[in-house]
Order: sequence, then C-alpha cells, then structure tokens
Amino acid sequence: MSFSAPTSRAQRSRRFLPWLLYLYALVLFAMHFVRIFDNSFWGDEGFSIGLAQMNVFEMLQVTAADNHPPLYYLFTQLLYHLLGNHGYVYHLSALIPYGLILILACTVIFRQFGLIPAVVVSTFASLTDTAIMFNVEARMYSLGAFFVLAAYLALHNILHSGKTSDWVIFSVASLCAAYTHYYALISVAFFYLALLSLLPQDKSSLKKSLSLIVPQWSSTFPGFWYCFPLSNVLRQTGGPPSFLLRSIVSDSSSTLLGQSSFSVLHSFFISQHRPSRPLNGSSPLIRSGF
Repeated sequence: MSFSAPTSRAQRSRRFLPWLLYLYALVLFAMHFVRIFDNSFWGDEGFSIGLAQMNVFEMLQVTAADNHPPLYYLFTQLLYHLLGNHGYVYHLSALIPYGLILILACTVIFRQFGLIPAVVVSTFASLTDTAIMFNVEARMYSLGAFFVLAAYLALHNILHSGKTSDWVIFSVASLCAAYTHYYALISVAFFYLALLSLLPQDKSSLKKSLSLIVPQWSSTFPGFWYCFPLSNVLRQTGGPPSFLLRSIVSDSSSTLLGQSSFSVLHSFFISQHRPSRPLNGSSPLIRSGF
C-alpha cells in the first residue's frame, strides 16, 4: 500500500503533462494569431501578394524569372481564392505552416521523444526573433521550415525502423521543401546525404529508397528546373563560388547548414546503434538535435 499512492500520483502526472503541452502550444499560437489582422506589408510581401492575385500560368512565368520555387505562391493563391483579398489571408500563408509545426511538436515529437524535445521545438519555433517575424510574414519561410522538419522526422524514422510510410513521407516532404525555397533545398540535400549511412548496413532499405525517391524526383525535375532556374541565382550572385560564399556567411543559411550537418551526424549515430541499442527520448543527442 505504501507504494500505491506515489505510483498513482506519477500516473496522474503523466496524464496531465500532455495537456500542459497542448495549452502551452495554444498560447504560443494565439500570440501569433492576434498579429495577423493588419494591412502592414513590406516589399517582398508585396511581391507575394502580387503573385497570389495572378492566375497560375502568369505566376509560374514570373517566378520562373525570379529565384524562388513556386509552391508557396500556389499555396497563397489557394488561400486568396478561398478567403478573398484580405490582409489576414496573406498572413495565414505563414501562420498555418507554423501551426502545423506546433502540431508536429505536440504529437510526433512528444510521442517519439518526450516532453522536453516537444517543449524545445515549440519554444524555438515561436519565440526566437526569426520565428516572431517569419510566422506571420507573407513569405515562404514558415512553410519551408514545416517541410524541413517533417522530412527530418521521417528521416529519423527511416533510420530507426524503415517503414514504407516513412519513406513516402520523407520523399514528399523533402520534395515540397525543395519547391518552397532553395535554403530548404540545401537542408534536405543534407538529409539525402545522411541516407548514405544505410549503404553498408541495409541494402533492402537502400533499394526501397531508390525505388521511391528516384522516380519522383526524376519525374518532377524538369518542371522544377523551369520554375526555379538555379542559373538565375548563380548569375545574380556572381557564379557558384560567390553563391556558396554568400550562403555560408548569411545568418539564415548558416543556421540551416549547421542544422543539416548535425542531422547527418545524428543519422549516422542512429544507424550505428540499431537494432541492438534502440534510441529513445532520453538520448542526449535526440534532445539536443531538436
């Protein structure tokens, strides 16, 4: 009897913690939601709004001459046609992906890694200077962050279990990330590099990855090349050496490159520890990875 009361309190605490996480995420989301009801936009946001009001073919022609892929603009066009020409509609194009990031934190990350990683992801996705700006800005950065995070979680599951559903999610999420922004493309390129850790250990997983990824990317590459001409970016930045240098020294891409490099090391760590030493949410590397 002496052990039943503490055990019961611990069980009640475990049932109560998810609701605290949900409440915390809801408060964070509300702090951003109240900021979307304005008509304050800056130059690049005006460019997004202009493309949203075009038809699809005009938008593709304009963005093909620009240096950004078209997926975000297609998403913004959808919101524009569904909800109309209002300031909050364009802010929703960033707020909705941010909300999806919080949902991933409260479900997938909490279920697989525990409370602390879920709180860390929710906090950093909401309260950093960059998050406060990009989570309501009518640009593609919030959408790109969602797809990169979804691809990363799928990559972890691939290296941990290798289910077909994880391969499909990884392939779709990484492709959508590449169609959203070229910084997101750089991130998921490192994720594909991390898949090389499967090469000496799991030939069946490697064959599965090739059967899912190669057809999808090869079938969409021509359209991607048309809508996102990398030559424009290289020409505007002075060629490949200058483009890489500017990418490395810029704050946002340095963060993405650092996170992507960590994901490669993380993935090799996971591949070296399965199946004899499965990882869980208490792993310091898992916690620090988010």
